[in-house]
Amino acid sequence: MKMKKMKLFALMFLAGALIFSSCKKDEEEVAVAGPSLVFQNGNNSMEFDGSKGIDVRLDFTAEGEVSSFKLVFSLNNATADSIYELTSTYKGEKSGNYTFTRSAALVGSDLDLDATGTVKYVFTLIDKNNNTKTATYTVTAASTAGPINTYTTVLLGGQDNTTLGSAYDAEGNEVFSMTGITATNQAKVDFIFAYGSTSHYYIGSPSNSDIAISHDMTGWTTKNATVIATTTVTNTEFDAITDDAAIVAATANISGTKANDLNTNDVFAFITVDGKKGLVKVVATEGTSGADRKITLEVKIQQ
Repeated sequence: MKMKKMKLFALMFLAGALIFSSCKKDEEEVAVAGPSLVFQNGNNSMEFDGSKGIDVRLDFTAEGEVSSFKLVFSLNNATADSIYELTSTYKGEKSGNYTFTRSAALVGSDLDLDATGTVKYVFTLIDKNNNTKTATYTVTAASTAGPINTYTTVLLGGQDNTTLGSAYDAEGNEVFSMTGITATNQAKVDFIFAYGSTSHYYIGSPSNSDIAISHDMTGWTTKNATVIATTTVTNTEFDAITDDAAIVAATANISGTKANDLNTNDVFAFITVDGKKGLVKVVATEGTSGADRKITLEVKIQQ
């Protein structure tokens, strides 16, 4: 009799354990994966040249169902980001896609609002479990920089140097001697090199009064008023220039007709009477007397 009771108790304990185990498994929550948000074919950026707008598909999954879906236009210098709610169309969905389209005119307007030339369209999807996923489409304005010509080792002599020319045509990369210069060559000259006791190694336009004193310009009928000014452009920055973007920036607000006290690695800017803009780096200055004064330049000018 005692043995039967023990068997009965064991069976009752086993049944209870099975029931408890079954309840525990039923009560465990099944983990739900967070949402995904992916641009089709990895197409998440474009360079904007004004010819086409945006047309790209965004695929999403949300096992926890969509709770919120929005698009934010992130403009660096706008007073406030523009927010577009997409929630009403996609709320409760577990998967789907959204085609993001924006005309070229509107993309251009967005870029006009941003000083950096970049606009980010940020999509944010939140599921009902408060899991968040973002995806960003970036548009960058295409460079409008123009090509340049680079002339290295431009060697000019001072006013007393009898072997090297002092006048320079930056557009044609020609050096002219001041002696016997013709009327045709006068019209080509953009700047002239001289050495003075106070200005030391300097470059001036043909119209500059100090140049007229340093060099005998008797008989010149054309004295181009080239704009010339020193800059803060460094040697490294100059060497890195491959188009006219930095040149345009450096010549934006310059004035004057002369760059004084030039030393190795100094950079000065100029604008010719034809509107061509350029930067010039001093490669070397040489000489201890009037007869052997000379300067070596590297010129970068708009084509």
